[in-house]
Amino acid sequence: MRKMSDVQAAVWETHIDKGWHTLSRTAVEEVALVHCELSEAVEAYRDYKLNGWFERGTVYSDVDHGPLWKPSGFFTELADAVIRVMNVFSEHGKDLEEHILRKDEYNQRRERLHGGKLI
Repeated sequence: MRKMSDVQAAVWETHIDKGWHTLSRTAVEEVALVHCELSEAVEAYRDYKLNGWFERGTVYSDVDHGPLWKPSGFFTELADAVIRVMNVFSEHGKDLEEHILRKDEYNQRRERLHGGKLI
């Protein structure tokens, strides 16, 4: 089983390979891009509920792999948000897995439904 840190490293390599690391963005811009992906997940849910795994009208040709369907839909957009978060962590030399585990350890000690806010 792959560790999240391995996935984070692989995602960062793709980010670098595709040239996105050359863009200079502020932390607020990065968060806004994560928010955009989450908004796209909401729109995908509104349009297709939890269906619509692939965008049937969009095919990309890849010399090495042949035609590829572009993944889309609710879960794909959530994955895009996680990828963006991973890249923010990588950009700043931080380990997302470490931060998640630390936060979960804290959350485990909190009272049930802490804060009382339901939405």
